[in-house]
Amino acid sequence: MTNVTAPPCGESTFEWGPLIQTVVFIIYGVIIILSLFGNTIVILVILRCKSMQSITNLFITNLAVSDLLMSLVAAPFTPIAAFSDTWVLPQFLCKLLSFTMGVSVYVSTLTSTAIAVDRYLVIVHPFFSKMRNWMCGTIIATIWAIATLICLPLAIHQTTTVDPVLNVTICTESWPPGESRQVKLLIIFSILSFVFQFVAPSVVISFCYFYVSRLLRTRRQQKLGSRFRSAQKQDLEARRHNKTNRMLIAMVVVFVVCWIPLNALSIYSDTKANDPEFTIPYFNAIFVTCHIIAMSSAVYNPLLYAWLSETFRRHLRTLVPRWRVKSSSVGALGAATAIDAAAEADEYGLSIPFRTDTVSKS
Repeated sequence: MTNVTAPPCGESTFEWGPLIQTVVFIIYGVIIILSLFGNTIVILVILRCKSMQSITNLFITNLAVSDLLMSLVAAPFTPIAAFSDTWVLPQFLCKLLSFTMGVSVYVSTLTSTAIAVDRYLVIVHPFFSKMRNWMCGTIIATIWAIATLICLPLAIHQTTTVDPVLNVTICTESWPPGESRQVKLLIIFSILSFVFQFVAPSVVISFCYFYVSRLLRTRRQQKLGSRFRSAQKQDLEARRHNKTNRMLIAMVVVFVVCWIPLNALSIYSDTKANDPEFTIPYFNAIFVTCHIIAMSSAVYNPLLYAWLSETFRRHLRTLVPRWRVKSSSVGALGAATAIDAAAEADEYGLSIPFRTDTVSKS
């Protein structure tokens, strides 16, 4: 992945009419607003509710921070760069935007991978030593360090220059002198970025959730085969199992669908960087479309990782005054509801705000 704030290369003439520009700006605006709202809510709920501060939720907080960074940096400036025939932003933003965006993307994908691995270890290998908060903090710090190191070439080699053919200022990557060497380094960097930012995380995430899903299905079949379990308990297990499966599948699908178009377009255009006749019809429009799809992942993640949890919604109601009256009846739902909520939270890897021994005494 190269220039993530503007079309990297192979630009073709595309006339952005006022109506199209307005629509694109509205789409980016909606993405920014929803991302800011959703991810900020996730962060506030987890930080303000101690019972929500589990290992998985700390990773989710880190994911929300990276999504916020991506929404605030990449989303506002990409349409400006795409609609302009020349680089109109300050020169330092050429380096800063690409570097910051690259770091955000890597943090997001590596954090998603860490969540998948954590769920795999907790569910498939429950006898492993439980991760401590300090270990989680170390992993998060390592993720940011790795993302920063990988994206350093963007900060070093990204610069503004005058295109000799079009005679306009562009923001592009400038590798060490020598056209052949530049192209080779560009291709190598793009391929490695594609592997570490997309392929490897996708493989790990798919592997983890596949085995988690298979194990949950096996456990369900074993429990349903037991004649000592009530029909109501079996139905509860089935509903939790189906909900978990849908969530796991959605995680993998959203990750792949959102990022593969932009990654594929970037690496393809980079491999054609030494072809002076290379062009893709409506390249700018294709790039912006792929970029919008990628940016939308910042909106979906809060829904997939947190808002599908009843536990999260319950804690959210306690933080919003106008919902407190409506949620006052939650404590009167009885022991069965409390136990079900605790089981649901445990299965999703979120917090367990209710204890069965406490419920039984009430």
